[in-house]
Amino acid sequence: TAYEYEIRTSGEAGSGTAGLVQTNIITATSVNLTALPHSTKYFVYVRSVCGTSNGEWTFYPIDFSTLCDVYTTDFYEGFDSYEVGSTTNNNYPYCWSYVDNITTTGYGYIEAADAVSDKNSYRLYRTNSTANAGQNIVLISPETDNLGNGNGVKQIRFSVKAVSATALNKLEIVTINGKSLNSRYTVLDTFYINHTTHKEYVVVIPQTTDDFFGFRLAYNGATSTS
Repeated sequence: TAYEYEIRTSGEAGSGTAGLVQTNIITATSVNLTALPHSTKYFVYVRSVCGTSNGEWTFYPIDFSTLCDVYTTDFYEGFDSYEVGSTTNNNYPYCWSYVDNITTTGYGYIEAADAVSDKNSYRLYRTNSTANAGQNIVLISPETDNLGNGNGVKQIRFSVKAVSATALNKLEIVTINGKSLNSRYTVLDTFYINHTTHKEYVVVIPQTTDDFFGFRLAYNGATSTS
C-alpha cells in the first residue's frame, strides 16, 4: 500500500497541471515539503494506492499557508484562489490587509462576480456623508521592498469597474507606511469610476519610503453610495 498526494493552489485533485505544485507516490505516512513559495495558500489531497487500484481522493482537502514575506519582485493578485466573502463576512487575500472605520455602512470582500481573471474580484462599498468624509475603507497590499526606490520605474496596474453607472466612485491609489488605520496615507492618483465595464489603469510610483500600497474608496463629496 502506498499513498499519492497532490499539493495545489487551485483545482480539484486529479484535474491536471493547472494549479498543481507537487505530486508524488510514497509509502510513508508523512512527507517534508520544500521549495514552496512564501505568502501562498495550498491545498493537500491524498488517496491510497494498492497495486493497480487507486482509492478516492480526500473529499475535503487539508489547507495550509506558507509564511508571509516581503515581496522584492513583481507580483500579481487575481483573488481567484480564495474563498468568497459577503457584505456581512468581510475578507481579503492572505498577506494583504484591510482597514474599515466607516461608522455607517462600509464593506470589502472577495466575490465570485465581475471578474477580469478566472472567477473572482474584490468589491469595496461605502455610504457617503459629511459625517464619514474622513473615514477610511482601504485594501492594503502585502509588504514590499523598494516600492518607490525605482523613482518611476515601478507601477501599479489594475482593472476596475462600477457596479452601477449612477454610483459616483472616488477611488484613490495610495502608498502607506504601515498597514493600520493610523498609518500615513499618501495619495498617488484619484479616479472617478462610473463605467460598468472593466477598464485598466496604471499608476507610476514616485520616490517614496513607503512599503505598502492600497486601494481606498474615498468620500465622493456627495451623499450617494459608492
